[in-house]
Amino acid sequence: MTMSRHPALLNYSAHALDELNALIPRIKSDMPGIRRAHEAVAGYLHQSVKFLLPNCADVLDLGELRQVHIDMARLPYPVVALEAPWILEDGMGGDKLPGVRSSRRIALCLSMDEAVASAFPDTARFLDEPAGGVVVIPVSWVSAERTWKLPIGAVYVPYNNDVSLYHADEADLPTRLVNEPLREAGVAPGMLRQFRVAPFALLPEWHAWESARRDTARLRADIVHSCRDEVAMLIQTCCVLNCANVQAATVDPPEALNRHRVRAGKQPFFSYRVLELTVRGAADAADGAGGQHASPRAHLRRGHIRRVGDRVIWVRAALVNADSATGRVEKTYQIAPPAAAAAPPSGPSVDADAGCPSSNVPEPAAPEE
Repeated sequence: MTMSRHPALLNYSAHALDELNALIPRIKSDMPGIRRAHEAVAGYLHQSVKFLLPNCADVLDLGELRQVHIDMARLPYPVVALEAPWILEDGMGGDKLPGVRSSRRIALCLSMDEAVASAFPDTARFLDEPAGGVVVIPVSWVSAERTWKLPIGAVYVPYNNDVSLYHADEADLPTRLVNEPLREAGVAPGMLRQFRVAPFALLPEWHAWESARRDTARLRADIVHSCRDEVAMLIQTCCVLNCANVQAATVDPPEALNRHRVRAGKQPFFSYRVLELTVRGAADAADGAGGQHASPRAHLRRGHIRRVGDRVIWVRAALVNADSATGRVEKTYQIAPPAAAAAPPSGPSVDADAGCPSSNVPEPAAPEE
């Protein structure tokens, strides 16, 4: 199947870099940690491989989080930026924290290594995680202020990670605080799953100031909550990229437009990877069509062993039913923003720091100029 069109590029990274690069020289000299963090984020964002996602990154059905989702959450490149609009049914941006709505999201995802630990010192303790993991930094458009901002903290998601049922009576206080809104929203306790996530201080001077005046458990819960959507972006994108019937095509920006931006002293627009389905096989058709029941939403068929003639082979996981009416992959087999904005899935329950080192991380705020 060939593509009939390309989805519109969002160009969030270029616009965010324009603002970050203008802000960095104005950060006060008595906040060197905040300045270094902004410089590091700008550098990583510039070099990242960028992926375009649909509204609310609504690609897979994560209503029932399974171990296969977490096992497949492996970055395809050391530095990845995932971009998605985040418009809810009311036409407004999704919540980051109470009173803060964001309609444009970038999830900057970094493979944990010595360079990341040097750039963000509070992540150095994650180097001891034996299987490695991913640092997830939200870069968000704050709708009310019409500007891009970094949060005061971000999260680390280890690769060696088990999904388990969430039991409030067995969880520590930060984990209960993170997941309580889901229970208040009516999510049945038996539907909540959890996995390990560790918050860390991204902007150290703000972290120290907030830690001195706020409850530690609430600070930790706030930062994990503010990163929930970006962690879901990571899981969904990596799951789809690891499927046998999905590939990533590169879409380049218009050269004339970039020449104009360079003349204006702005960051040129970047190339993007767009997720595409390959030709559907008979197995996909059998899984996604026929019968009298409603077709399920796009979902993963996990990897499995199959006998072909006299051989036994391993069949990679695949995305099935992606072109159904309830899916989010268009008939062009590209993942593109849907015509009508959809509310995001509630997302998984999160174990705020079980098995991972913890830190006292506060809620987002804006740099002092």
